[in-house]
Formats: sequence, C-alpha cells, structure tokens
Amino acid sequence: MTRIDASEKTSDTDTVKEDDPVTSLALVISRLTSLPVADVSAPSNVSETALDHDATQSNTAHHDRGVKSVDGFPSLTGHFLEKEYRNDIAAFCVRAGIDRQSFDKLFGLEQELRHQILPLWICTHALPDVDRAADCLQEMLDLVPEDNAIRASLLEIHASVLVDRSLISLDLNDLDLALASQFCACAIGTGVLRPLHLARLGLVYWHRFELTDDEDHLDASTSSYEEAASLCEGDLAVQQVVALGLCADAKFNKHRHLGRLQDLNEAISLARRALSYSFEDPTLRAACLTRLYASLRARYERLGDVADLTAAIFAAETAVELATARGPDKMEYLAQLGDAFRARFRLNHQRTDIDKAVSLSRQAIELATTLNSRSALVLSLLGSAYAQRSLAYQSFPDLNAAIMAHQAAVQGTPRGDRDVYVCMANLAQTLFSRYTLVHDPADLDEAIRFRKDVIASLPDTHFHKSQMLTELALELRERSSVKSSLRDEAIAAARLAAENVHSPASVRFTAARFWAFLAYSHLGPEGSMPAWKVGMSLISRVVWLGDAIQRRYVELPMVTAFVNTAVAAAISEGYYALAAEWFEEGRCVVWAQIHQLRSPLDDLRSSGETGHKLADELEQVSQELDRAGLQMSEDSALSVVSFTSNTSESRHQNRHGLARRHEELLDRARAIPGFSDFLRPKRLDALREAARLSPVVLMWVFEGGDGHSLVILGPQHRAPFIYISLPALTASLATKIRSLFLRTITSAGVRSRGAVNPRQNGGSDEMLRVLRTLWSHAVGPTLLKLTTLRVLRSPMETGKIPRITWCPGGTLSFLPFHAAGMYDPSRPDNLNAMDVVASSYTPSLATLLNAHRARRPPSPKVQVLVVSQPATPRQSRLPATLVEAKQAIGILGQDRTVWLNDAAATKSAVLDAIASHGWVHLACHGAQAKDPMQSAFYLYDGQLTLADIMQRSFTHTDLAILSACQTAAGDEALSDEVVHLAAGMLGAGFRGTVATLWSISDADAPVVMKELYERLAAWGLNSEDAANALHVAVTRLRNQVGERTFLRWLPFVHYGI
Repeated sequence: MTRIDASEKTSDTDTVKEDDPVTSLALVISRLTSLPVADVSAPSNVSETALDHDATQSNTAHHDRGVKSVDGFPSLTGHFLEKEYRNDIAAFCVRAGIDRQSFDKLFGLEQELRHQILPLWICTHALPDVDRAADCLQEMLDLVPEDNAIRASLLEIHASVLVDRSLISLDLNDLDLALASQFCACAIGTGVLRPLHLARLGLVYWHRFELTDDEDHLDASTSSYEEAASLCEGDLAVQQVVALGLCADAKFNKHRHLGRLQDLNEAISLARRALSYSFEDPTLRAACLTRLYASLRARYERLGDVADLTAAIFAAETAVELATARGPDKMEYLAQLGDAFRARFRLNHQRTDIDKAVSLSRQAIELATTLNSRSALVLSLLGSAYAQRSLAYQSFPDLNAAIMAHQAAVQGTPRGDRDVYVCMANLAQTLFSRYTLVHDPADLDEAIRFRKDVIASLPDTHFHKSQMLTELALELRERSSVKSSLRDEAIAAARLAAENVHSPASVRFTAARFWAFLAYSHLGPEGSMPAWKVGMSLISRVVWLGDAIQRRYVELPMVTAFVNTAVAAAISEGYYALAAEWFEEGRCVVWAQIHQLRSPLDDLRSSGETGHKLADELEQVSQELDRAGLQMSEDSALSVVSFTSNTSESRHQNRHGLARRHEELLDRARAIPGFSDFLRPKRLDALREAARLSPVVLMWVFEGGDGHSLVILGPQHRAPFIYISLPALTASLATKIRSLFLRTITSAGVRSRGAVNPRQNGGSDEMLRVLRTLWSHAVGPTLLKLTTLRVLRSPMETGKIPRITWCPGGTLSFLPFHAAGMYDPSRPDNLNAMDVVASSYTPSLATLLNAHRARRPPSPKVQVLVVSQPATPRQSRLPATLVEAKQAIGILGQDRTVWLNDAAATKSAVLDAIASHGWVHLACHGAQAKDPMQSAFYLYDGQLTLADIMQRSFTHTDLAILSACQTAAGDEALSDEVVHLAAGMLGAGFRGTVATLWSISDADAPVVMKELYERLAAWGLNSEDAANALHVAVTRLRNQVGERTFLRWLPFVHYGI
C-alpha cells in the first residue's frame, strides 16, 4: 500500500511558488468565489453507495464532524429511476403503482431536484432555494402512492430538506414536519432499508434536541440509533453498513455536544464494525475510515494517547488512497490527513510534519470547485496549518495566509451551518497569534469579537464551550492592559470555563489554572482561593483512573506545578492546614489512586444492606480497574485488519468503562448518610495519624520564592502542626543544590551495585557543599525549632535517638536530608542530622496512614525471605550477596528464614514467596528505568519490574530490605510522585523498606546488613524499629570508612514506618 507524497501536485493551476503562500492562496480563493453555480450542477456519476455516504460526509475542521443532510441527498431514487427508464418502464410502473405519465413527471422532477435545485441550494443555502426543494419533493410525493419503497426514499429526502430549512429559520414546525416524513419512511421501509430509515429518524430527533435541549428528544434519538444498530448483524447489505456509519456519526456528535467519553468509544466501535463489512466497496470503505479517523483524533485530543493519533493518521492515509482522483471526498480526505500531520507536529515538532500538513491541505483546496460549506472547512484547515507553521518558524507570509484562509472560510460558510463556529474560532485564534507578534490592537479586538460570537452560538453542554471561554479569557487579559475593566471580564470567562461540567477535565483544569493565576495577580491570594479549589478538585479527573498508569504520569508535571502554586497561595494567607492538605493531595497521585482501589471497604459494607451491596460491587470493579491500569500500553502498529479487530482498543474501552462505573459507585456510596467523604482526600485531622511514630516534615520551595517546613504532629501532641519559615532557602539556591547533588553522583559513576570502589572518595568536596547547605538553610533550622519546642526529645530522656520522617517536595525531592551537616570538627556549630535524629522518608502522608492501618503478624512469628544473586546472567558478579544472606540467616535463625539463591531466585518463585513472608531481603542488582514502572530487580531469569510487583497486593508483608542499587533513586521528572522500587514495595503492601539512593559497594552492604539485623533482633524483630536500626548500622559504616566518604555510607535510607 502506497503512502501520500506531500510534494505531489494534484493541479496544473498551482503555478505559484511554495514560498509565496499569500499570492498563491489569493488565486485559489479568487477562483472559488468567481465560479458560477452552473459549474457544480452537472449530473454526478457517483454510485448508490457514494450518494448515501455523501449524506453523512464528515466535516474535518478540528475533527468536528456534523451530518450534512442534503450535500448529496440520501436517496437511491434517481439511480433507480434512471435504471428502470433504460430497461423496462412498464414493469416498474406496475410494481410502483403509477402510470407512465406519472413516471415521466416523477423522473423529470427528480432530475430537476437532483441536478438544479439541490446543487443551487448547496451553494447558496438561501431559504428560497430550499423552499423550491421542499415544493418539488411534495409534488413528487403526490405522484407516488402510499406504502411504496420509492415513497420511503422521497420521504427521507423531504425530511432532510426540512431539517436543513429549520437550521436556517429555527422554525420547529419544519422539524415536526421532518419527523412526520421520517416516521412514514420508517413505517414503509423494511428489510435492509429499515436500519437506514431508523438511523435517519434518530438524526431528525437529534436536530430537535439541538434546538430545544429537550432530553426526551435526545432519548428518542438514542433509541432510534440503538434500534438501527441492533438490526445490523450478520452479513450486512450496503444500506446496513451506511446505517452503522450514521450511528457512529450520532455517537460522535453526542460526544461533541455532551462531552461523554463513552459516546466517543461507542463511535469508534461502530465505525470499526462498519469498516469490517466494507471491503468490497472502496468508496464506502473510505467513508468508514474517515469516520474512524475523526473519532480516534477526537479521543487523542481528549486523552492524549499517541496510539490514537497514530491510528488516526493511518486511517486518513488509507481513506485518501481509496478515494477517487478528484472530487469532494478526495478533497476532505486530503484535508483531514493534513490536519492529522499538524497534530503530530504539535507533539513531536518535526518540520516535515507541518510541511506535509500545509502541502496536503493545499492539494485539497485545489480540488474544490466552489466556495461552499465543505470547501470552507478545508480552507479553515489550511489556515490552521499555515498558522501552526508560522508560529513555529516565525513566518509572517504563512501567518497572513492563515488569516486570509480563515476569513474566506468564514465568509464561505452558509448562514445557519452548524460548523461555522469552527471557522470563526480558527480565525479568532490566528488573529490573536498575529497580535502577539505585531501588537496591532485591531487584530485583538477582531479576535475577541469573533470569539464572543462563537461562544454565543454554543450551548453550555457543548464539548468546546470551556475551550472557547478559556481562549476568550486569555484575549481579554491581553486587552485589559489598555482597558483595565476587561480584567474582571477575563476572570469571569475563565471561571465559567473551569466550572462547566460538560467540558473535558483537562480543558477545565487549564481554565482553572489560568483563572487562579489571573485572580492571584489581580485580586491577591485570598481572591484566588476559589480558583485553586476548583483546580484541586479536578486533579483526579485529569490524572484519570481510566488511563493506563504510563499515560497518567504524562499529565503529572502540569498538575504538580499547579499544586505547588496553590500551596504557596495557601501559605501566604496563613491557611497552613489547607496547604498541608493540598500538598498531600498533589503528591504521589498515582500511588494514591492505587491505594484507593485497594482500600478496605469494611465500614461501607457494615453500614447496611445498600452499603453491603455497594461495597461488594465496588470491590470487584476496583480490583479489575487496578489490574487494567497496570497493563502496559501497546504501540499502534496498525494494519487493515487491526482497524476491525484490536486488542489494545478493547483494553482502552474496558478501562474507560470500569473507571466510569467506579465513579458512579463512589457517588452512590457518598449519598449514604455519614459517607459524604468516602474515599475522598483526607483532611488534616485524619492525616495526623500518619505522624503517630514520628513528626513528619513537609518541606518545599516555591518558584521565585523561599522555603517552608510544615511539621505534622501526631495525635499525642496538642497542636496539629508547626510551621517553620526558611527564608534563606530560596528557589534559586535549591535548584543549585539539586544540580550539584545530581552532578556529583553522576560524575562518580555510581550506577550499579559494586560500582563504588571501597577506596573511592571522589566528589567529597561537592557533596560536602550540598550537605552543609542543606543543614544551614533547611534541616538545621527545622530540627532546632522542634528541639526548642520539645517535639524532639534528647536520648538522655528516652533512651533512644528521636526519629523524624522527611517528605520533601519539588526541587528538594531525593536530596539527602538524613545526612545534612557541617562535618568540620574545627567549627563550633559542627552538627549533623545523624547526630540528632534517626531519619525516615515517606512518599506521602497517605503512605504512612496505610502502613499504620495494615494488620501484620506479631514479631515472634515473623518469617523472612532471603534472596541473593551472586552471579546473575549478563550482570557483574556480586559475591558479597552470599555473605549478606548467610549473615541474615545466622542472626535470624533457619527456622524463620527461607533462602532463594542464584538459579532458585526466579521471578515467579520470588513473587510467590513474597506473598507468604512478612519480611523480604533482596540482595541483587537493581536499576531505575526511564519508564518508572519498568524499574527492576535483576533476578536469575530476568527483571522483576515495579509493574510486576504492583500487580500483586500483598496482605501479610511488613518490611522489605532492598540491598540493591538505586532502589530509592526515583525519577527526576516525577519528583513528587516518588516513583522508585522502595515506594513500589510500599504501594504493594509493605509497611517499611530499607533502600539505596544510588549504587553501593559490594563490600559495604554486608557491614550495614549485619548491624541492621543484629539491632532488629535485639529489639524484638519489630519492623517499626527499622529506621533506628538502620541509623545505628549506617553510623557504624560511617565510622569505619570515614564520615567524608559520603558515596559509601550516605545512600542507605529508610522509607515508611
């Protein structure tokens, strides 16, 4: 199968050079606007299938596809009459119940309608022309008796014309007449035609819903389409395939207006079904492909799954190849393919993609024969391609050509056309783009005027309403620099966009973010609080359970930036409790979702019969959704077969359906008295339980601001928190510390276990600078305040060094707070954190809460799984892992240990053994992967990934000791998600983990592990003592190797309780 060559010419008229887009486009527009109507009124030679397809031809501008009811009217009548006229007229007249005179008159009227009236109406969209069409059809209907198949076709055309007239006149009487005609057609039509009649009945009901917002008409439309689809089973005739296509269009339009993802998924499924029966007819197949393209493209824009865009491009390419050389179909298929390449350019920024987008759209418009609704949309797409290229490569000729194309598209779209708002929105956007470059206020005023016209034309339920309001807010904000009163109008527009429940969550979140920043700068922190609250409430919908985990991680950086600023706003107003709650809500979002799906439902189950049933169903749905989310995304290597049978698509839709069902069940549960906060983000009173064993220090630095500590105190303390300002810890300093820290460990080459040479001491000066700065600017002031307030008590009083848990965010994530200090005996302030506290880390407060609530066997019954890999295939040897394993077994006793060594430690064996052991010791290679869920332990038969671990939900696990490399290294791009193996073990059900920030010396690990196990054994094998035991063990190693040999002792850390 060949592919489209973007440089291929399709018209001899394209003689203007590519680098002169304005002149070239001006010639095209001049040609289109100067052609007489007669040029488009010649009889068409397209097939029956093409006629039926034309009735549902897709408009491709911004993948917004409406159903065109008379552009190629939905009739087999003309073709049938011509065929009978050439063959046996007498026999036809007998069958149709008409005489020869009536046949001749019917045929003459049909020819006039087909070749004169309808083409003129298509070009002008003037009421007198559509009135002529309606009158002509009525004459034809008067000639044909009741209960005749020909009458059913005529009734459908009559209904179509009346619908289009109603869209101009807004006269509901026309829609009532259209419904009557279509009802009659349904009553007459039988067999393979009945699904087609029912689908078109649904279309009439849909138009009535659009004009009235009457839910009864929406229900009637849905019912008609569902009945039509149900009649399309088995081997389908052409008419049934067309009916399925109409049903796909209906679902697409329903999604466009109501924004429901399930409608879009159903549109894709219906388009695939239609496609599977269209192999024999290339015209029909191309029509099915373009429907599939539009739905896939829309879903890509909504969910951002690149596989959908890849599939959409393939569908569009195939449609172009199947289309005839010239004509409106080829024109639209080329245009939509160009727009697909434009979407890919926005993703990958490859110059070849945007050049293809322009070239294909130019080829498309060269095929237009007049300026009407279809060619206007193609012009609009060409304008968008030019605009995109102009912004990317600062090309003013492209930008001017874009405005010219959009202006022609607006002028060429007939009055009453449902898609005119697309052309107007594109024009507004391009005018605003030119304003940002040349600062001509006239461009901005025009952009605002067109944008307001678009918004006025869209109902609140429309899918694009919030997007248009957000763009208007941005434009008004720009204009407010001259007219300050417009700033309030901009804030109001952004607020409407953010609060519109019918628009996609991602669009609403963008609007909330803009509203918040605009209100913050204009009204101050207090005035912006409603915006921050709306944005925070949307996080779970932006990072959606219906997406695979890998996809959710893509959305997180945007969410993290919003949360950090929201927290800053709360802090600046003294809302410290709210700041803590928002900080928590924005951290480890994916981990929190996994925990929510695995949360016990005992309280709901014991609330009564209703709650018990809900709990059972919610538990089942949660388990299925948990498994579905952890499935790896598949690349979209598509073929013709994969369009109709695709496992990945089934997984997508199953996951989406489970997520919707999960949301519905949560809503029902929250309606039960006393359960209004069921599985919602917790308030500070509940979060305090996380600090029962030790204070938890939330610490962050705001962009352009300074640092803050918010210490959460357990319920044993009177105050819920202590706020500590860190003015010396500026954002710029924090960035420098982080960069120096990462550069130090990278240059040291500590990437795998055994990579650290026992005699290695490189980077000690740089690491010392990091640790001293952390101590003097962050850790020292925090610990001093807590000691002064007697939150931290001296070991002289308690017999044990006090413990603290660090939860740093943003730039501060993964920095070694536990080792901060001066490390200079000559200084009077020579203190370090390890002399003052035993440190733990936690991904979030919720992680600690879950650990506290987990039920574990008492210490005397602890069983320990020991895994060692001294000679993993294709990895460097680690002989000291045998020493570790034997030490652990010797200290703990063989009666409470199981040892999987070397070849016995396979992935399946280790996973199965973990499920039955409270403690697990893994001594092996480990690595942090670019895809966080592919971070792994290296076992004898391959990698045990974080995804493998997360697919298990362990109920008896307690402590994981990860004597491997980089098990707490994390992903720099997802710092607030804390995505590493140590956190993964907590997510899988362990209450605490011992891990490493980077690679460790094979000689050092046995030293630390021996002391760790000896301490734990001496203290009664209580996993809650692991942090203090590790503190003692690391202190011993530090004393042995020297405190400034940071690379050797510093990486050992504890997570959890």
